[in-house]
Amino acid sequence: MTEERQIWLGREGQEFGPYAESLVRQWVAAGQVTYTTLAWCEGMPAWRPLGELLGVEAPTPARPPLPPGPPDLRPAIDPARASLPEPPSMHWFLVLVLCFLTLGVFGIVWPFIQAAWVRRVDPGSKAIPWLVAALVATLAYWAVAVASGIAGAFAGNTDAVMWGPMMSLGTTLSLLQFAFMVLAYFSMAGSLRRELPRYGLVPQIGGVTLFFFTMLYFQGQLTWIAQWRQTGQTQPSAPKVVFWILGCIPFVLGLLMLLTVFGMLYSSGGVKF
Repeated sequence: MTEERQIWLGREGQEFGPYAESLVRQWVAAGQVTYTTLAWCEGMPAWRPLGELLGVEAPTPARPPLPPGPPDLRPAIDPARASLPEPPSMHWFLVLVLCFLTLGVFGIVWPFIQAAWVRRVDPGSKAIPWLVAALVATLAYWAVAVASGIAGAFAGNTDAVMWGPMMSLGTTLSLLQFAFMVLAYFSMAGSLRRELPRYGLVPQIGGVTLFFFTMLYFQGQLTWIAQWRQTGQTQPSAPKVVFWILGCIPFVLGLLMLLTVFGMLYSSGGVKF
């Protein structure tokens, strides 16, 4: 008895099968698979339309009852990918907008959400302690700022001795907050570089871009990981250039304003070259 041909079906870059030829013919007759669907079986040099493989040009008019177990041609999540906890996949631009709308409060909360997901992937992650340190430095900075304002209201502008230490303390706290935040995100990036290859993904996280754009750049990476988890596709890649373009906008605007001011001073005769 001749063994029945086994046929593979292809759609949107995904392969499905193999299925017995008789079952595929039933699916075609029922309208569940078309003759233009790419197909391949052993011995064929390349994928061809299913109609050519079956040796027919048009579907038969008969529509028999549906056979049990029709093929699900939607790409299934690979078990290795499915085992990866689903990352917070909010688009980075929406994160930026929410930070503006909440006057920065969302920008304090969201890094902890990112770090909590990283800890699920890497239980040894130290990102949350670094974020807590950054939060403490931020609160201390604002406490110093409020204290300086209150002291200034009572002392006026005569107590110059007080302002120097206050400004130095505020600057130190601001630098500490930035340093702790950078350490937190580099810790999270290190966790992803170590752990994600176990799931079949090798992330490409730029250290310089992460240093300057921390939360937003890392969120772009998480959205890219979420896309890969659902589809298995790594293209398009995680955003990077867009952050540098956005980062250059304030610089360009500031330069234009400076040139405008110099132009106005020059035209009024206030500045001579």
